[in-house]
Amino acid sequence: MDLLTVKEAGKLWGITARMATIYCETGRIPGAFKKGNLWLIPGDAVKPVDRRKKRNSLKTVFESDNISFVEVSELLVNDYLIMVNDYENVNKYIGGKKKAFTEEQEIMWVQEKLQENAPVFSMIKKNTGRFIGNIELMDMTDTEGELGIAITARMQNLGFGTEAVIALTEYGINQLGLQRVFLRTNPNNVRAIHVYEKSGFREYRRTYDHVYMEKTR
Repeated sequence: MDLLTVKEAGKLWGITARMATIYCETGRIPGAFKKGNLWLIPGDAVKPVDRRKKRNSLKTVFESDNISFVEVSELLVNDYLIMVNDYENVNKYIGGKKKAFTEEQEIMWVQEKLQENAPVFSMIKKNTGRFIGNIELMDMTDTEGELGIAITARMQNLGFGTEAVIALTEYGINQLGLQRVFLRTNPNNVRAIHVYEKSGFREYRRTYDHVYMEKTR
């Protein structure tokens, strides 16, 4: 496989070598790796989408103080892959499968969610356009839905979880007319349980595998 230096990739993509390095350091170029002090990029790598352009082209559905909740989009697939393929910080809490997801699988997931008009949203930090994670209401009926959330590793522990859970719960109750939003989480995920408690959820059941929590109208 042909490899490019950041200088060569920058010239090819019309950006500076410094910007290409930043893309590598932030995980935005799949397959890029560091050899000594030198970043090497696959020759067939695609230039990451400029976040400023990306943010402007995404469809915002609702907002909270610091977060824009947008429709899921193929423009964000690289961000999705970085998040869901991070087993230690994300995946073991939302699925637990160590098998890596592929770009094709993520694109198909986006297309399916858009076709279903599913209440699943990507979260974008307002003032930077940076991807935070995804949040959704699953298996929704006329009266209730199950909340699910995943936050990419570098945006964890910054307060976005609490803000997002509160915002989506209010959206579900006030805009979608739900009477109840519930969730389940890993008993070992103490951080998540604390976020849900701060967001007004109360525990109503506990098993070996899950803690069940709810918030009603």
